[in-house]
Amino acid sequence: MSICRKISREFEKLPVEQIKTITNVHTDSMLKQIEMAIKAPICIPRFFFQVQQNTSIKLSMSPYQRVAGEAILVPNGHNLVVKVEGVIQNAGAKPCLYRSIDSVQLTLTSQLLTPRPVDVKPINDVNTLVQITKPKREFLSANFLLSLNQPVTNEGKQWQVTLDANIIDENGVLWNTLGPKNTLVVRVPAENSMNAMGFKK
Repeated sequence: MSICRKISREFEKLPVEQIKTITNVHTDSMLKQIEMAIKAPICIPRFFFQVQQNTSIKLSMSPYQRVAGEAILVPNGHNLVVKVEGVIQNAGAKPCLYRSIDSVQLTLTSQLLTPRPVDVKPINDVNTLVQITKPKREFLSANFLLSLNQPVTNEGKQWQVTLDANIIDENGVLWNTLGPKNTLVVRVPAENSMNAMGFKK
């Protein structure tokens, strides 16, 4: 109401005499009124007009851990193929009101948890692979080839692999989502342990 009163007072500043043409006085007054209206705060919360989109992604990674916290064994010198499958779920009775999903950005990060030997030349202990996949009928799949070629200590080496997913809409905008995130632990045993377990080169 206070903004409306200020706008009405701007009308009172206009000249009273009859002028058939529009002058700079009229345009200045109109610009001031428009500026007042634009800068006026909305008295109703924004979520009164908007509905938050609730989009969830369910992901599964293979190989998978049979027991929580159990490490997946990979022979030394081998690469690990990580297969990702997922489904997109939109909550809401009218999907047409929501932003459509064009693709999903999958980020696979592997971090070496085992300390490197002192005499080994420094190597990047964190590797990141990014893949963009287009879902088909709300289903998506992707494959990653993860290289675990790091010097093996007498105790072996252990990696933590994290999968992160983000949504890209039809305008190419990456949504600020909170995941989902999947994590698994990969262990590369030492040479003597590999022979005892039956792994062959």
